[in-house]
Formats: sequence, structure tokens, C-alpha cells
Amino acid sequence: MDQTEVSARIRFVKDSWKDRAGEVRIGSGEDRRAQTSFQDVRIANARPLLEQGELDLDRNGFILTHHETSVRDFSNREEVETTYYAEVCALVKALTGAAVTVPLNYLTRSEKRGDDWVAAYARYVHLDCNEKMSKEWIKRTRDMGSLADVLECTRDTIIEFGFSSDPPERYTPGDSLASPPYSMAIYMCWQPIEHEVQRNPLTLIDPRSFDNDAMADYVLDGTYGDYQGALGAMPFHHPEQRLYYFPRMQTDELLVFKQLDTRPLPARQGCPHTSFDDPTSPLEPLGRRNVEVPVVAIFGSAS
Repeated sequence: MDQTEVSARIRFVKDSWKDRAGEVRIGSGEDRRAQTSFQDVRIANARPLLEQGELDLDRNGFILTHHETSVRDFSNREEVETTYYAEVCALVKALTGAAVTVPLNYLTRSEKRGDDWVAAYARYVHLDCNEKMSKEWIKRTRDMGSLADVLECTRDTIIEFGFSSDPPERYTPGDSLASPPYSMAIYMCWQPIEHEVQRNPLTLIDPRSFDNDAMADYVLDGTYGDYQGALGAMPFHHPEQRLYYFPRMQTDELLVFKQLDTRPLPARQGCPHTSFDDPTSPLEPLGRRNVEVPVVAIFGSAS
């Protein structure tokens, strides 16, 4: 765990898409292999930066925090939606100072695609949102003076772009006193369950180390069920990209990373991410288990 960095091979969208029109379509392992290629990268251990206080959500786009959940069974949807949603929304609100935080959905992941309560983790570098969604949200909410209207517009935009097919029926401002102008960000809350992460950890690219224009839009197609048609982005590989991970994440640790931000911040475009084969994993590692919840954060002038 003291190792400063590791070598790995991870899949990026092929450079041939730089000169092609349209969106990359990925709906199967065959699509993934056809549209991406392996690149050799170095992935830095982010724990020293965390210990030195050098990680910031608005600057780096990700941070690791301590979180002991009260959830006992992550296969119990009702328990997750009543308990875990409240926990992660409160956590994101405390970390960001947002006026309102809203959970979108949740997934529990492992390497087993066939299990009825887990989905296999991704094996290519991607963002779950794209710049088109950000620009569209800004255009639609630019003249809105009501936080309730902004929240409803946010819900509609998220559904339209396929980021979530089943967000809460209605977003409510609660007791927020935030006033215009408003802005919006989406954060992913990512936490191991059952045991520490011994294989296929998550790696993220620091948003400051890649050009937001050097990405291809892609659409989830075919076998992704509720996420069919979701629009995201895939960065092209560049040797100057800085990749990080947190070795051996524990079940009381939670990774928060940005997927999108309409504010003009260094980490505005979010953190492209993927799982990878960690060469420091045990010879017979336990399979990865994690839960993830995307959280929408709305900011106002009083946020």
C-alpha cells in the first residue's frame, strides 16, 4: 500500500474516432473491444496527497472520505433508498456547500454480470455525462428565478440524456434559501461493500490533465437495460494525463468524484474513470463489491 505508483494497461477510445462524426456506441464486450484499445499508463497512489491535504473536489475532481454506513443489506432496495440515499446526500452537501442534493439511483457492482442485484464494472475509460448535457442545462435554466423550477428542469434534462431513467418523481427545494443564479454538478459516491477492494480498483484521471475537447461522445446501446441510450464521453489517451487510485479501499471509506459541473472550475468536466488490473493485488484476491450513487447538487447565490 506504500507503493507510490503502479503500471497498468487500460482501454481508451481509439484515436480513429478523432476524425469521425457521430457517437461511439457500446452495448457489449465486443463493442468495447472494437472501439477501444489498450494503453500503457502509470497510476499514482492518491493516499499521500490525501494525507497531505492536497486533494480538493473543485480542483482535482475527487476526494476520499470516511463514511460508516448504517445499511446492513445492500441487496435490499428499500433500505438503500431510505438510509443510504440520505447518508450520501448529506455527505455531498457537507463537502460542497450545495443548496440541494438529490440521489438519482444506485448500483451494486461486481465482476458478475448475471447476478440480479449487481452489474459488472466498466473496463474502459469514460465519463457518464458529456458536455452537451451541461450546455443544455445551462441554456434551459439561464432565466429561471425559482429553485423549484430549476430542480424540475434538472430532472427532465437528466432523463432526456439518459443519465438516470428513474430519478425521484419530483425534486423539492426543502428549506433552501438559495437564489439565482443557479448552477449544477453531479457527483458519484462510490463505496466498497462486504470487504476491502483487492482487485479491479477504480482509477480516475485528474480533469486538469486532459483537454475537454479531446473526447468522443458515446452512447450506451443494446444490453444496458435502463441505461440504454445514455450519453457519455470517452477521453482519448495522452501521455500527460495524470491517473490516480486509492489502494485497498476499505468498507468505511467513500470516494466522491465529479461527473459534471456547470461552474467554471478546474474540475468542471469531471473525472474519467475505469477499473483496472492492479499488479499489487493478492494472488487470490476477493472479488470487488461496491455500491455507487450519483448525487445531483444544485448551487445558488446563497450556497
